[in-house]
Amino acid sequence: MSVRKLMYVLTVVMTMISCKGKKNNNEFTVSGNIENAKEQKVYLEQLFFSTQDIKMVDSGKITNGQFKLKGIADEEGLYVIRLEKNQAAYFLVNDINEIKLNADVNKLSLEGFSVNTPVNLSLKTFMSQVEKKGTALQIKFKDLDSLKNANDQKQFEIESLKMDSLQQDFIDYASQFADTTTSPVLALYSLGYLKNYDMSPFM
Repeated sequence: MSVRKLMYVLTVVMTMISCKGKKNNNEFTVSGNIENAKEQKVYLEQLFFSTQDIKMVDSGKITNGQFKLKGIADEEGLYVIRLEKNQAAYFLVNDINEIKLNADVNKLSLEGFSVNTPVNLSLKTFMSQVEKKGTALQIKFKDLDSLKNANDQKQFEIESLKMDSLQQDFIDYASQFADTTTSPVLALYSLGYLKNYDMSPFM
């Protein structure tokens, strides 16, 4: 996807958010249980697809693993639940008014948390696939680097073709996801990966 086409699609998606992202009730809550989390502050922050700084939306306290936070939004947005004393951070979209999150601070992988709403399940699937495909690219990049240093040109060319295939698979997946998702926020999120990918060391 060219940069010009990417910027055009980003503009279209931003228009979709403005026109179609409105919610009947502007207030939403995020509550749930975070296992193995000691009593501490918990924050709800909004992320933006621009240079705008992260916005603090609400803060509270985890007690016996339980928490509840509130926000007000006219449209869907991308948010993160962040803990005061742990590295864990949980991304979510406010696609419904009452969002339930379950997590375990001892499990920092994507499998360590769940937000059971349609858009958030789709977001988790996308993040899981990107992580998988990104790992494959990193491994292949290291293989190519080793072959280059070993001056094995024939094998280097073979592995380069495999690398090209992995790159295209990554791009095709993110592009198709952006084209088919019904969530403007997820479209922007996936297109962001493509934009960043243009500056990737793999290219």
